[in-house]
Amino acid sequence: MTLASGVETEVPYVNLKVYYMGVNGGDVTVTRWSASKGAKVPLFNGPVLSGEEVEIETNTSSGKLYMTADAANTYVDFYQKNP
Repeated sequence: MTLASGVETEVPYVNLKVYYMGVNGGDVTVTRWSASKGAKVPLFNGPVLSGEEVEIETNTSSGKLYMTADAANTYVDFYQKNP
């Protein structure tokens, strides 16, 4: 998927399943909804940097992750591993 700069994009997420995420063309901040905190909280200590690949396994109250790119036309490869 391609993200626009500064626009938060909702991405469906199945709790406690492992997802792969690769980023190219800009850095991406990933957050999740925390019912206990009543707010969105960051998934990492900083953005996923362009050229990085990460695995995500977390729990979110909304069933979604929220991604925000810092540059226009940032490409994100995001899929569930071994569905």
